[in-house]
Amino acid sequence: MFDPATRAVTVPPGSQTADFVGKCFIAGHVRTLAGAPIPTVTVGLYQGGILKVSSVTDANGRYYFINLATGSYTVQPMPNGHVFSPEYTVVAVPPGSSTTDFIGTGSTSTISGVIRTAGGAPIFGMSVRLYQGVDLKASVSTNSEGRYTFSGVPYGSYTVRPMSNVTAFSPATRDVTIPPDATDVDFTGSYALVGTVKTAGGAAVPALPARNTTNIEPDGSSSSGTCVTAPSADHSGSSRRVPVSGSHASGRAPATRNATTLRTAALPELARK
Repeated sequence: MFDPATRAVTVPPGSQTADFVGKCFIAGHVRTLAGAPIPTVTVGLYQGGILKVSSVTDANGRYYFINLATGSYTVQPMPNGHVFSPEYTVVAVPPGSSTTDFIGTGSTSTISGVIRTAGGAPIFGMSVRLYQGVDLKASVSTNSEGRYTFSGVPYGSYTVRPMSNVTAFSPATRDVTIPPDATDVDFTGSYALVGTVKTAGGAAVPALPARNTTNIEPDGSSSSGTCVTAPSADHSGSSRRVPVSGSHASGRAPATRNATTLRTAALPELARK
């Protein structure tokens, strides 16, 4: 790096003097053992035991110090939950540039988020799983605020997935790469009605779809909703609106044992079969 970067010269006369001042810089990367960049690490530049300037690694794990005077410097990453190798490096300038890299080991982060209904009510007691590839790494449940937390997660790429037989989630999964901490891995859950459609005589009716079986969303003041059942193409008859109720007004998904049985009282032609 030079000051100025360029100089314009006109000839004749036969000779001109074009001087430059060389400026030194030190740069490098901070990475994990696997080669992943570690951002937001503060790297200090010392001379004679005195901190001269600091630099924070960017998203690529890169730091740099520019416009350095001739001399000997010590480059050292600041401890922030990492163990670095080497702990520090002594660099002499010139030459005009020097690359000094560090490896961070024993590094962990946190993955957390909140699961709410579309109306904003927290869903508590919901199981959330953490996968790395196809391997299940951890499982936790949401608290009364709908929040879940995976702590002490080693750096890497993961998939977060809420689990329920009676709740649909948007999105179904979320991919996360750490570092840095991922604290906004949120999901929206909507309840689904689980039940059986039967004739008046108690026989199960196959291939009878139910419409509007999702987004049955209890809020703080109500724990009921409705589901509309309709005959399939092979059956005739009118639709029926069935009330859905349960003890989940606070936002907890109802258990499968509370599933509602839908009887086709409005479908007389089925009852006669």
